[in-house]
Amino acid sequence: MGSSRLVGSCVTTALLAACGGVKSGQGPGAAAGAPQGVAFKAVTEHVLHEDTKESKCPVTLRFEAVLQLTHMDGKVTYRWEHSDGSAGTTGETDIPGAASAGTVEVKVIPDDWTDSKPGVLVMLTDRLHVLSPVDKVSPPVDVQVRCL
Repeated sequence: MGSSRLVGSCVTTALLAACGGVKSGQGPGAAAGAPQGVAFKAVTEHVLHEDTKESKCPVTLRFEAVLQLTHMDGKVTYRWEHSDGSAGTTGETDIPGAASAGTVEVKVIPDDWTDSKPGVLVMLTDRLHVLSPVDKVSPPVDVQVRCL
């Protein structure tokens, strides 16, 4: 008997400037009048070291995200937030210099979660919360997993 799981993922490309986030012209490295923003290119989940025949406990889920940063510089600060109310460690990544003149993609540190309850269906949701330079929360990634 293999693992039982339902995996969700989300993709969105809306810029925060269009949603009331960072306004154009903010940030010392931004092009004057250019819209600034943070978008979630992808927020996904997969099982690490999955055996296609059986997934024995413990099973480790990895949540990953890629951000699109437009017309900004400095650092982006974020944390993963879990459906049980807990949160991962706050992470910080330098914004590449090319973002001040255009759009760049930045991969954030993944969030790992381990299920070690044999036979129990566990349902959880993870999402990425960008704390700065703007406050933005990704759509949720909902997962159901059962290990043997």
